[in-house]
Order: sequence, then C-alpha cells, then structure tokens
Amino acid sequence: VVVGPDGFGVWRTPHRGRWFDRSGDAMAAVPGDPVTERVTDGSAPEVVLALSPLLTAVDVRTGSVLWRRGDGGYLQPSTLPLRVEGTIVVPERERLLGLDVRTGSVRWTAPAPTATQTLASRPLTDGRRLVVTDLDATGSLVLRAIDLADGTDAWVVPAPPSARWVYGLGGRGVMQGGGDVVVLDRP
Repeated sequence: VVVGPDGFGVWRTPHRGRWFDRSGDAMAAVPGDPVTERVTDGSAPEVVLALSPLLTAVDVRTGSVLWRRGDGGYLQPSTLPLRVEGTIVVPERERLLGLDVRTGSVRWTAPAPTATQTLASRPLTDGRRLVVTDLDATGSLVLRAIDLADGTDAWVVPAPPSARWVYGLGGRGVMQGGGDVVVLDRP
C-alpha cells in the first residue's frame, strides 16, 4: 500500500497496482511496482511513480503514463528518489538527475556522490538542498550540499576523517563515525 495526499495505491499482484481516491473509489491502474519516495513534500500529488522495469510516472486521475525513463536496469536505491517542488531526484549511472515529475524532462544534472555511505542512509535535506558525503579530488571525505533547484553545489566542506554517516536528528544534520558525533549548523 502506498499512501498519497489525495488517495492510496494497492498492489495485490507484482507489477500491477490500482490507485483509489480518499473515499475508496478506484481511479487508475498503475503499471509496475510502487516506488517508495524517501522524502516528499507532496508536490504534484496526482503523479505516482512505479518501476515497470523502467521508472514510470502515472497520472492517477486519468491513468495515463506521463513518461518513462531508464534502460530497464533501474534499481530503486535505498534513499532516492526524493520529491521537492515538483522535481524528483533520481540516480542515473554516475550522476543525479533532477526530473520534472510531471513531464520527465531533465531540469538539472549533478555528479553522483562517490562516497556511498550517505546513499545507504536516509537523505538529509532541508527541502532546498540535499546533503551528501563525497570524496574530493584528493580522496578526502567532504560534505556536499546540492541545490535542489538547479543541481549546483551550494557548498562543500571538509568532513571529519572518522565520519561515516550523515543523517537528520531534531532538525539538524548529524555526522557520526569512529566514536565522534558532529552536529551540523544550519546554513
């Protein structure tokens, strides 16, 4: 079961779901398996994502497939996609894409993080930036904030060498590892 602001989807068999409005009336078939968005602001609630095996966007009001993307090898990562202001952020090979959730058009691209520990945990975002751990040109661990409006780096700062995980706690970013805990100040 997937719950959205205007209804819910039920998948009783693999690769085929059904979307219902809040009163329980059937609205649309959804081809593919549900995609779990780790972070969402509820924008474009009429669009539901599924894997078929391509990443597929469906308008649940009409049942129309709005767009498909990928080469059939898309595997849902543990932390992405995330949806903010009508943009869905997904990984594609060695980059992150900011896609318009309604059209599938690419709004921006950014290099994917090379340090995967952030991508193995819940994304850290304030709704304007996605904070990831990464490696700089020398191989040192850094924190990188990707602007969700355009994919540019809002800032990059060195991370403590022992840091391994970045996550949100009490409205703050926290880095942890090697017995150290570092609380990130708000930008």
